[in-house]
Amino acid sequence: MDLAIATDYRGGLSKIEDRETCLREIAEAGFSHIHWCFEWTGDYYYSKAEMYQIREWMEQFDLLFARYPKEFLGFCLDTGHANLVWGDSFIEVLAERYKDRLFSIHMHDNKGWGDEPGCGDAHRLPGEGNIDWKRLMGVLRTSAYELPWTLEVGKPEEEEVAAYLKRAKEAGAWMDCQ
Repeated sequence: MDLAIATDYRGGLSKIEDRETCLREIAEAGFSHIHWCFEWTGDYYYSKAEMYQIREWMEQFDLLFARYPKEFLGFCLDTGHANLVWGDSFIEVLAERYKDRLFSIHMHDNKGWGDEPGCGDAHRLPGEGNIDWKRLMGVLRTSAYELPWTLEVGKPEEEEVAAYLKRAKEAGAWMDCQ
């Protein structure tokens, strides 16, 4: 199984030495690929309003995808963000609908909106939220996506890096078997 992990799982890597340490830890944990991903500076989380704005873009996606070939214009499916917007219906609304356009997949789990741990833009490991991974993986296996699955997850502060990477790799293997 090819499995990647986004480098932003750890956060706070402003020095090159810290980034190199992070890359070495990922390689030593046995991941086959690294998704170089230092997207945000600071603690940035999407609001509900920003998430729901995605619904308004669907009509525009359909128009653009009708105009441009799939080799030119693709789609990034972010499982956790989609779960916040549509709940499990995102599997039909996005994954099934755009499966021939998937260029990138950011895989993470959450429990939808709420106040308990794991709710909101939590970036949890697959299986730690309420996404139906069996149903989702069934769709993704029939999609155009050919790259490694990429986990876009966040390590809890109190957890050791090596232990977390081990759990992440196990979660990726579990997800791949669904």
